[in-house]
Amino acid sequence: MTRWIRVRRLASAAVVAALVFGLGAGTASAAVSKVTLSAESTIIQGTVTRIVVKANARVNSRATIQYTSQGKWVTAKNKIKLTNGNGGTRVAPVYDRSYRVIVDGVMSNTVTIHPVAKDFDVTLSAPSSVVPGDAFDLDVKLSEPINTWAKLYYTRHGEWILSKKRILLTNGVGRTTEKIAYDRSYYVEVGYEESGASEVLALTEPPSSFTITGSGWGHGVGMSQYGAYGMAREGYTATEILQHYYQGTSVSNADASGSIRVQVFGSGSDATSAFNMRTGMSGSGDGRWRVLFYDSAGAAADEYVDTMTGSTDDLIAVRRTSSGIDVTSHGVTKSGALAVMQWEGTSYYQSGSTESAYVDLLTTSGNQATHGDYRHGKLVISVIGGRLNVTNVLRLNTEYLYGIAEMPSSWASAALEAQATTARGYALRNSSYKIGCDCNLYDDARSQNFSGWKKENEGTDAYYGKRWVAAVDATSTADGASGLVVKTSTGAIATTYYFSSSGGQSENSENVWSSALSYLRAVDDRWSVDGSVSNPNASWTDSVSQASARSIFGLPDVMTMTVTSRTAKAGSAGVAAAIKVTATSSTGATASITGADTIRIRMGLKGPWIRSISGS
Repeated sequence: MTRWIRVRRLASAAVVAALVFGLGAGTASAAVSKVTLSAESTIIQGTVTRIVVKANARVNSRATIQYTSQGKWVTAKNKIKLTNGNGGTRVAPVYDRSYRVIVDGVMSNTVTIHPVAKDFDVTLSAPSSVVPGDAFDLDVKLSEPINTWAKLYYTRHGEWILSKKRILLTNGVGRTTEKIAYDRSYYVEVGYEESGASEVLALTEPPSSFTITGSGWGHGVGMSQYGAYGMAREGYTATEILQHYYQGTSVSNADASGSIRVQVFGSGSDATSAFNMRTGMSGSGDGRWRVLFYDSAGAAADEYVDTMTGSTDDLIAVRRTSSGIDVTSHGVTKSGALAVMQWEGTSYYQSGSTESAYVDLLTTSGNQATHGDYRHGKLVISVIGGRLNVTNVLRLNTEYLYGIAEMPSSWASAALEAQATTARGYALRNSSYKIGCDCNLYDDARSQNFSGWKKENEGTDAYYGKRWVAAVDATSTADGASGLVVKTSTGAIATTYYFSSSGGQSENSENVWSSALSYLRAVDDRWSVDGSVSNPNASWTDSVSQASARSIFGLPDVMTMTVTSRTAKAGSAGVAAAIKVTATSSTGATASITGADTIRIRMGLKGPWIRSISGS
């Protein structure tokens, strides 16, 4: 027993020695010899900022605060708690004020904060209704990128109460989470500025509809057209625009000398058994035309069995019959299993003519039956699946691209050239023959919008059409056989998806569809929400009825809809796309839909960049 006590006393003595002389790792804290105080030097007058204290020793202590008032140093009543030598507090000086602190007798440096007067707007966003007890977000946004704190006020028994909660704003943006049992209103105060009041209703029954706000139009993969326009306005070249939206790619020529078949009539709401054609002229001339008739769809081009001819303004009636096609003009009807319409000044008929004839397809009541007019190539008329079908056969690199109607021709040349390059690459990558339409591509959003001569001849004296044609030509070789495309790191032609605009960023391909492609990455698209670009879809509002919500989510009713997951933030402005939206029923059951494009399509929205959802 005596020996054990002696050993224990010796161990205790060693510990005391270590504490006194600083022996051993982490057994004691060194004395404070330096204290650093930091703060923003300039703030907006009336806003809150933070002063930060850091001691050079890991002490748990309290710092005495001193500040200047009327030229004298004054000691504040409160002190700053330091943990491991670090601490801080919020201050809101109205006039220039200097601060310093004292920690364990050591004085810090002095910092001076200079408040400046500046007007800014404060916006508070909140859902209009929530399920009692469910958490919801209050979002604060300032018109200036200020780092500060917002005071939160709420109603209770008809009185406004200052919440103990403060909302941290970073670059003018902040968020807090609330729960309510009863209806409640909120507003925030930042400095001398206040937001408007937002009322949040505690739902007792399902709302009749949901109001959804958002930005952008389209799927969000690849090049943003409004983004390309914004970049072009800032002086970026077409290649720089393309390499921004298609990451890790190059831009170079590819062979595009072949012809392509574009379905212009025969799907959707198009009439199945009848339409009319009429030739027109851009300029003077007689606009000669002919129709060649074939006994079978597989006949060679020169194996036609009959012809019909005429000139400009002739009405040509096309009707489906049990055996094929009837074509009637000037009281004469001729028939065939397949008919080919050709007109003057094309590579197929009177190619040496300088006349600019074109063809319109009309409904039997005289309205336009297709998206465009057709100046180039030929029209192949057949019957597929019991309905009339028309394809425009023309050269891809010039005649087809001249008619692509995907971007306003008034936009900056660099944007137009980027669009021409993406349209060419998209056509080359997606031109496999489709037997169901006797075509390679469609003339609408299933492929690319094609309006033919309407695009090429757009504006007075084709002023705008000539700008678009010039952009196509600027991206083609002199002989028209090749043109610029976007290529992947392996040299393959990239599938250059594009869309109208975003909510501030494009999206990774796998977050919208399923496959991850290395060049289709989320990138900054701040131009889509830049007011100077005048994008009409920079902000939009839509609605989903209660009945639609029940159908979308498969619930007996829907009390709330909430964005519960988004893509990673890639833009410097705006909002990331929603990739999960969750609905809650009055029974407490929940259901979700996932995938940015699934959300866009199922909910009938312009785009997946949802800003808010509220019931009403």
